[in-house]
This record gives sequence, structure tokens and C-alpha cells, in this order.
Amino acid sequence: MKKLKRFYWVFASLLLYLVCIGAGLRTQATYTDMWSEAKARLDRCIYQYGEDSPSGDHGVNPSDLGKVLEKAEIIVTASAEGEGDYHGKSFITPMEVQRVMKSDKNLQGKKIMVCEPIELQEYRASAETPADWIKRFGTKNIIFTGNDIGAGARTKIIPGQNYVLLLRSFYPKEKKTAVPYYTLTESPYAKLSPDSGVTADTYQKPLSPISFGEAKKYEILLQDKSWIKTFFRNKEKMLSLLNEKENEDGGVDKMSRPGGKVYHRASVSPEQKAAKIVEGKKKGPTSKGSEQYIGKIRDARTLIFFIEVSGRKRTAETAV
Repeated sequence: MKKLKRFYWVFASLLLYLVCIGAGLRTQATYTDMWSEAKARLDRCIYQYGEDSPSGDHGVNPSDLGKVLEKAEIIVTASAEGEGDYHGKSFITPMEVQRVMKSDKNLQGKKIMVCEPIELQEYRASAETPADWIKRFGTKNIIFTGNDIGAGARTKIIPGQNYVLLLRSFYPKEKKTAVPYYTLTESPYAKLSPDSGVTADTYQKPLSPISFGEAKKYEILLQDKSWIKTFFRNKEKMLSLLNEKENEDGGVDKMSRPGGKVYHRASVSPEQKAAKIVEGKKKGPTSKGSEQYIGKIRDARTLIFFIEVSGRKRTAETAV
């Protein structure tokens, strides 16, 4: 009887184990299908414009644009190395940094991963055709200062173009990755194409629904003419603010420390490097007529010795 009871317990445990394994595999398959479905939407996605709203031009205080720059943890110029991978509500795009205008301590190399929040949303085309669905893609929290962008939407980053990106940390600060991850800030100016050449006058708003692939040629999708004027006017102001800051610092490559202070990564000559090392290694005063060994630097195949004699410096080079 005890053996039979033990057999039942073993059988029940094994059955429960198999049920858990089956449920896990089922869940994994379901999420895999959802992932594949999300990527398949890209080919079926349509963006449909409506008529212009009667709203007028939206003025924005230039100081508000400065606040947009201040809120960004990272500001870089970068280009995509390839197409971004769609993850349901965002694209993850590998990019190469060309210029750093504002940074944190986590940005070290030239490679970054950028998250582009782009959510594809579905809505019914019309009540008369309930079976017909049009896939619309849009974004949340895309805001002109003090005003909602309305029917505008962010388009994805494409390879071969340079972008000015306003970024913030993707992961918590304590999480470290081999390649740092960042996400675009919640601003219509988080992704700008300085080389596009498109202006408010030349922006051609689509008059008929366009596919997701066709929308990639747009820097941003803007519904109303008033928003078109606002975006391109403020885009020029944003780029001008960045250029002014660069010109104030001599146009050299720069990064800003976490405290907000700016330092320069200017080129330093070998003589300047040598002088700094000598200054750091010099110990105590030197008397007139005395000779003191100050320091040495190995540069390629040459040893440079700095010797101070009678208050005068001279440099002797000895081939190695």
C-alpha cells in the first residue's frame, strides 16, 4: 500500500513537471509569434494623413529650446551602421558616433545602440468595411513645448544619413553594457537631419496614405501646415544653438562632464606632453650650476632627457 502511494506521488510530481514544461514552451511560442507578427506589420503599415486643422502658427520661446538641450543627457552626431531591429514598440539601431557635443561618463567609444520609440497602432478604416484594417504608426509623448504634436509621428533612422540625436540613458545608470544603450528624448527635435535640405516651404505632405517604407524618407511626419512651420523654424534654431556653443569653444571637439562643465579634447604636441610630465616629476628647487635629472619619455625609438643647467633647459636626444 505504501509503495502504491509512493508511486502516485512520483507520478503526480512527474505530471506536474511536464505540465510546467509544456506551459513554458507554449508561452515561449506565443511570444515568438507575437514578435514575428510585430515585425511583419512593417510591410503592412500605412500612415494616413487627414485634413489640416484650423490652428495657426505655434510660436516657441527660444529659451524653451535651450531647455530641450539641457534635458538631454547625451547630444551626438551619429550615423546608422544598419537597419534598426523592430521590437514591438521601438527600434534598436546600432550607430557610430561622429561628434560628441554633450556626454556622460558611460559614453566612451564610438559605438552606441539607440532606441527609437515608434509604436505601430491599428485602427479601423471605416464602419462600412469592418474587415478592412489600416495599420497606422505613431509615437507617444512627442511634444512641442506646451503643445501636442497632434497627428505627427517620428520616422525611423535610416543608414547613410547623419543625425543630431538628443538622448537619455536606456538602462538604469547602475547597469553597464559593452556598448552603451540610449533612447531618444521625448521631443520632436530628438532626431534632426542637418543635411536634409528640406524646409517648411519644400516639405511635401503626402496627400494619400503612404507605407512605412515610403515614410522613411521623411525626417518627421507632420500633419498640419502650422506644425510644419513650427518644426522647421525650431529645427534651425536648435542647430544654431549647438553651433553657437561650438564656436564659443573654438570649434574643437568637446564633451561635457556629468556636472555640466565643458572640457576640450584638443590635440597636444609632444613638446607640451613632455613639459607636463617634467613639471609633475620635478622635485625640489635647483641651485645655479647644479644639474638635476628631471624625467624621461620613451616615444617610439627615442629617449628624450630634460636637463636643467644654470637655470636653462636643454634637450638631448639619444637614439635607442
